Amino acid sequence: MADTFTTNFNITKPEAGKINWDTDYAALCDLIDSRLAMHVRNLIINGGFDIWQRGTSFAAIAAGLYTADRFEFYRSGFALGASFSRQSSSGIVSSEYVGRLQRDSGDTATDALFLSSALESRDSVLYAGENMVLSVKLRKGANYSGGDVSFKIVNGTGVDEGLGGTNFTGHNELAAGLATLSTSFQTFQVTGAVPSNSTQLGIVISYTPTGTAGADDWIEIAEVQLEEGSVATNFERRLLGLEQSLCRRYFVRRRAEAGYTDFAIGHCHSTTTMRVVIFFGAELRTLPTFSTSGNLRVVAAAGSIPVTSISQNSLEFAKSNVLVTANVASGLIAGQGAEFGANNDANAYLDFDAEL
Repeated sequence: MADTFTTNFNITKPEAGKINWDTDYAALCDLIDSRLAMHVRNLIINGGFDIWQRGTSFAAIAAGLYTADRFEFYRSGFALGASFSRQSSSGIVSSEYVGRLQRDSGDTATDALFLSSALESRDSVLYAGENMVLSVKLRKGANYSGGDVSFKIVNGTGVDEGLGGTNFTGHNELAAGLATLSTSFQTFQVTGAVPSNSTQLGIVISYTPTGTAGADDWIEIAEVQLEEGSVATNFERRLLGLEQSLCRRYFVRRRAEAGYTDFAIGHCHSTTTMRVVIFFGAELRTLPTFSTSGNLRVVAAAGSIPVTSISQNSLEFAKSNVLVTANVASGLIAGQGAEFGANNDANAYLDFDAEL
């Protein structure tokens, strides 16, 4: 049975009582450094596709679309007829889910399908001038119509830009690989040096289909990892709570868990308005965009009253909370406390978006 150091870290086991300083000292130092920095080894947040706050299946639209947290899906020319979805892992013991890029059955458009993830600038600049390696597991469906799958490390010179159908300012492909797929998962990797003036990093995975799509014209993507170095290491599996916290720096969805879930408690400001402070549960990257979906209500002394509209107070907006005004037709009493939540709608939610 091979010893752990030799198998995982490429360090030769010395003879009893001896250390080969010429060959093993540098490797041992690298090992110590990697152990100390293990919590940030994989720069791709949600590379294991564990967190899907927005849902689990997304049809292509005429724009870049965030899907699994921190990943954008789009099609060349913003064509339709494709999707990105969560699938149960099969053939990968270490992951529960994978992401599937797929053309709709019967689709004849041959526009390329893309999945990308961009790092914010304050993280990217730490790796200017360094070597980086991207590794990813890929497999194809039985009716896959494309050729080799492209997987790239890209960089730019802008600030906090996304990759949803657009390129970075000063866009550069610092490393590009082509993967020939089978119906079983394989691991692929590519390495490149980050230019010294780089202020953004990202990864892009894509393929170009041909002909008419069958029912299984797809690729599945798993365990996406971008790390410093020239050789890929085993996929870093972070604790689920930590991965979720990293995702919630960029996007928070407060979702109803039942038909009448309360989101927050506030006070009636007038007969038609209620003001409430909503906490995100995390400090976001920047001041977020606020939006809602579904039926909402205010519950006060007069009973349950439907919300007709919601507005945010831009002067009282922070990275960790927001003051919003819920408007109703009538029936509130100024100064009284009230509850704000879903109105018999288990699908209602509040979104706070601070993505790139």
